Amino acid sequence: MEIIELLGGWGVPVGVVSAIAAFIAILNFIYFILDKGGKTTKGFLNIVKLVKEKKEKKAKREKLIDDTIAYMEIMKNHTSPESIARRDNWMHGVDDRAVKYDESIALLSDNMAKITAALEANTKVTDKLFIQDCRTIIISFAEKVSNKQRIVSREEFNRVFKVYEDYEHFLAEHEMTNGEVDVAYGIIRKAYQERLTNQRFFEDTQD
Repeated sequence: MEIIELLGGWGVPVGVVSAIAAFIAILNFIYFILDKGGKTTKGFLNIVKLVKEKKEKKAKREKLIDDTIAYMEIMKNHTSPESIARRDNWMHGVDDRAVKYDESIALLSDNMAKITAALEANTKVTDKLFIQDCRTIIISFAEKVSNKQRIVSREEFNRVFKVYEDYEHFLAEHEMTNGEVDVAYGIIRKAYQERLTNQRFFEDTQD
């Protein structure tokens, strides 16, 4: 303050003296802040932090309110008569398709059962025909070779032996017994041995 009075005594204009006084006051204020060892600055920063936290909390509350409103709007749309009607129509469609699917499966199962039964019946017929054919071939050939004057080739015997082998294998697989061609097959084996001993096959008669 002595400097201000001195400047005034020297005739320095009042405006200049006032400016210098303001400048000195600012310097004193800055010195006061620095002189407090940063306490004032720390307090100021705490105030800034509190203000920032309040703003963040407010922003979170506002976001929570907005999210709640949006969720309520969604729930409102889902529970509206139109949405309920759409869901009901969709569920009815699903139920209808499920019923049709079950009906198709039932029909398919029924058809498969019929097809299986038909195949089993056809298999039985086929098996029966196979057995009858084998027996007919064996019995007919036995009648043929029982005539010792008939010339028969080795190839004919071998074919009948193969038929008898397949016949016996089939009976074993189906747990069936052979009681109709035993005598006939015995005649065939005996005729084969006689012709083998006497060289009376058709091949043996050819020069």
